Amino acid sequence: EDGNPDFSKLTAAQTAELYDTQFDEDADGIVSGYVSDAKKALDKANNMTVKGKTFVEQKASKDAKEKAISDAQAAYDSAIAIRDAYNERQLARQEESSLD
Repeated sequence: EDGNPDFSKLTAAQTAELYDTQFDEDADGIVSGYVSDAKKALDKANNMTVKGKTFVEQKASKDAKEKAISDAQAAYDSAIAIRDAYNERQLARQEESSLD
């Protein structure tokens, strides 16, 4: 709809292949950037402070922190899986070219 693939429907290997075929040598930087950004977001979520003046506010803040951590961890795990799949593609390509 907006020109972007629906990454939620793609495996890590499919996503790695998409970036590899569409961006060639730039793909490595893009994939590495995703991992770096996801790690920063995870660190930020882990460092969130639970705040609030009342018990209810504090509980809501803790719940928000836990959700942020969960979401950030999922994004980081996905970025790592894509990076690993991309690296496997590159390694396989190198091995194929060395056999030629």
